[in-house]
Amino acid sequence: MLLIERNQQHTGAMALLCLAYRELWPYSSQDARDLSAVSYLTQLATKADPVGPDGSTCRITQLIINGRFEMAHSMVKTVLAEHPESAVFYETEKRPAF
Repeated sequence: MLLIERNQQHTGAMALLCLAYRELWPYSSQDARDLSAVSYLTQLATKADPVGPDGSTCRITQLIINGRFEMAHSMVKTVLAEHPESAVFYETEKRPAF
């Protein structure tokens, strides 16, 4: 996380870290500290990429871990419509949580 904080314009790295948090979430403590880490990263990504796919990856991750599946699914569909080349969203769309 420290490397990302130093280079806040590397939105691709932020998106990958958000995906890692999403995949590891079931195995984490899921406490306030974990939520804070995801929230902080989402803020950084949204600031650096407010409407692009990298910032959206973090926002969708945060929605999923907060149990807001319908809103996450809606955002995935919107991002796919705007950025059909973003393959990660096709995988996210097929997740059983939706």
